[in-house]
Parts: sequence; structure tokens; C-alpha cells
Amino acid sequence: MAVAPRRPRDPVVHPAVVAEPVWWREETHGLARWWVMGGSLEEARFPLPDVESGQPPSVFVVGALLRNIDFSGLTFDALYIAGSILDHCRFEAVSIQRVGFGVLQFHRDWRFPINWSKPLPEDSPRYRETVYTNCTFADSKLPPRNTHFGNSRFDQCLFHDVLRSTVVAPLFTHPAEFIACKFTGRVSCTVFDGTVRPNSVRRLGRATCEIARNDFSAATLKSVDFRAVDLRAQMMPPGFAVPIEASRDL
Repeated sequence: MAVAPRRPRDPVVHPAVVAEPVWWREETHGLARWWVMGGSLEEARFPLPDVESGQPPSVFVVGALLRNIDFSGLTFDALYIAGSILDHCRFEAVSIQRVGFGVLQFHRDWRFPINWSKPLPEDSPRYRETVYTNCTFADSKLPPRNTHFGNSRFDQCLFHDVLRSTVVAPLFTHPAEFIACKFTGRVSCTVFDGTVRPNSVRRLGRATCEIARNDFSAATLKSVDFRAVDLRAQMMPPGFAVPIEASRDL
């Protein structure tokens, strides 16, 4: 008797974000030192961990609820955020070497996200989408080769002079979602992608990236690509020529 092929199991999704006291944990992985943070924080400046003078910290925020938190002017070696909710947070003039806006998956325990000893298979447990609402990102340079938007959603956020790169190292926003955001200043060498790559669908739990109702009217666009994005659903700069087929793949 023929045996039906096993259907790949759906990844487990980590629990919903809930309010809990702030907690920190220091981890050492080889020569790398990380500070893992979780819990709820409101109306405060982001509390950098104590580190040696001249050594910017590597911080991993996981399952956190952050409201009206100010990251402005801080320096990070790395900042990764997973399965969190950020509301009215400010990222202005932040210095950062590596950033992950929405980490996708973890090995076993969502509170222990750092384990690079082996690759994560597609059916590994999945973090919830990290959501940024009414946040401000301004006057900060994202590292082109070390910026990972990941499983993130930006809703009614402001981006001013942030999405800037070069032709040889463009910024790719996939698989992030942008809804009703405002872009001002320069936007250069950036690719907005409305699709999810086939090998990432199970890791994300979705096959598309919603990019809609965004306002680019006050932005200066240079070498910006929109892939599978309906430009008629965005507010583009004056004189911007929307193609007859407003969605296009490059």
C-alpha cells in the first residue's frame, strides 16, 4: 500500500506579547557578548546595558512591548528585535553597525534567541511579526550589508533621510511591510519588494508584503525600485511618472 507523503508541519508561533517587568540577560557566544532584553517599558530612554568604555553593546530585544521609548543618539554594535511591539518610539541619529528589525525564527525557547551553532530549518518555531507603529526613524545611516528588515511591519511611521545606500550595496526592504508611512529627505538605492521569496514563505507565515498608502511626496527618490508594488496605492513625488502597469518586477 502506498504511503502518502508527510505534509510539512507548520512552524510553532511564539506567544503573543504581554506586559511583564523588564528583564535582561547577558550571554556569551564565542568572543561575542550579547545582552538580551524583554518585558514592557514606557515613557523612557532605552536603557543601554553597562559595557566596557568604548565598546558599543550588542542588544537583542525579544517579545518586548515598548511605548514612547527614545533610542536617539545611542550607539550599538548590533540591535536585533524579535516578536515585539514598538509604539511611538524614536530612532534619531542612532549609530549602528548591524540591525535586524524583525528576526524570523528561533531554535527552541523564544527567550533564548541566540544560537548560531546550526542553521534553522524551515519548520523551526517562528516569532510573531515585529510591529512598529507611529515610530520615527531619522538622520541615521543603516549599514547596507548588515541591515535585515525581516518579519517586520511599519505602520504610520516616519522615515527621514534613513533609507540611503549606494548602487553597489543597495538596501532591500523585503520581507517587511509598510503601511501609511511617510518618507522625507533622500531615499536612494533602495528596493521595496511586495513579494516574499518562496524559500521564506513558511518561515514568515505569509506570501506577500503589504506596501500601501505610503507618502513619498516630500522625498527625493534616486535609484529606487518598486517590485510588485502598486504605485497607484502610494503618494509619489510631483512629476514622478507612474508606469501604465503600476506594479512591476525588475
